[in-house]
Amino acid sequence: MEKHIKSLFTDEILKKAALSFGAEKSTIKKVGGFENFIYEFKLNQVNYILRISHSDHRSLKMIESELDWLNFLALNGASVSKPIKSKNNLWVEKIPCNIDTYFTASAYHKAKGCHINMKEVTPSFLEKYGKAIGKLHQLTKSYQPTSGILKRNQWDEDLLIVNAEAYLPYEEKWLIKELESLCQTIKQLPKNEKSYGLIHTDIHMGNFFVWNDEITIFDFDDCCYMYLVSDIAIALYYYLLFKEDEEEKLELGDEFMKYFMKGYKQENQLSSFCLSTIPYFLKLRAIILYIAIYRSLDVYKDSFAVNFIKLYHNKIKNNEPIIKLDFKSYA
Repeated sequence: MEKHIKSLFTDEILKKAALSFGAEKSTIKKVGGFENFIYEFKLNQVNYILRISHSDHRSLKMIESELDWLNFLALNGASVSKPIKSKNNLWVEKIPCNIDTYFTASAYHKAKGCHINMKEVTPSFLEKYGKAIGKLHQLTKSYQPTSGILKRNQWDEDLLIVNAEAYLPYEEKWLIKELESLCQTIKQLPKNEKSYGLIHTDIHMGNFFVWNDEITIFDFDDCCYMYLVSDIAIALYYYLLFKEDEEEKLELGDEFMKYFMKGYKQENQLSSFCLSTIPYFLKLRAIILYIAIYRSLDVYKDSFAVNFIKLYHNKIKNNEPIIKLDFKSYA
């Protein structure tokens, strides 16, 4: 989150956002947020999540398009955190903060359960992980925005890509050429309804809860039109994020892909060619996360930032693969 957004956020805005969904400010509690302000509240013994966003991050129209898709997924059987409407019967409430910008508020059923611990990951879980994402991909093929809803952005309109140069210091400008070259390569890939559509783009294990062995996915804030295989690459990327030992990484990556794809293929099919492009999307995620770290964190003091840059700086600069797997073999 950019610093100027934090400076604009006030208790009064939080109060208005909470009240628009029937919650008193005194009854809500902050539960986190990297790009947005995230709170939890309870109404009639039901737990909900309140998300407050700034228009510089997402416009009201873009959030409406996100919730239109999310509601479609929920109504068609996907295991997702369903949005709710405000007291004014709106998916998104607008809260002015100055002449030029505003905040928005939206709310969702809180997913049951909790995050899974890496020590609890089993082949059975990985299979269900793949099945959950495969379900989203199968459903998105038939999604059409509701009348009056603006179509969600394409992947290369992401602000971290568009504004990359502004977020990076001089000594890291080398990353721009890497990003531009990779984006050009991705844009040249074949695109059709079987390989490309509206996807989540951030389904790591921090963005779903597990309850009674079932996964509920949330945080669709980054959803965009993108190659479906990117969701698989991102899941794998974060699964291996800080693994340094190449032998261990290969073993874990192979196990992940084997069982994840076993579940995925129960819901959706991707060609061996699509899977062979996973290395492009692994590298894209590394670059985007690199840029996000420089935008939002103290790269000298934040332990996540320090460790990430130490591990990925040379890997990206030298065009080293994130992991050396034959992805076609998992088709």
